[in-house]
Amino acid sequence: MVSPADMAPSRVIAVGNHGDGNPFIRSYVEIVTAAYRH
Repeated sequence: MVSPADMAPSRVIAVGNHGDGNPFIRSYVEIVTAAYRH
């Protein structure tokens, strides 16, 4: 789970099943979060 506490509001929303564990979803969220922070 990615905590948005240190991120400003944006129009991007990602929804997934927390119990799924799909590595593609997790990788996508990590990449998007890193890109947003830079």
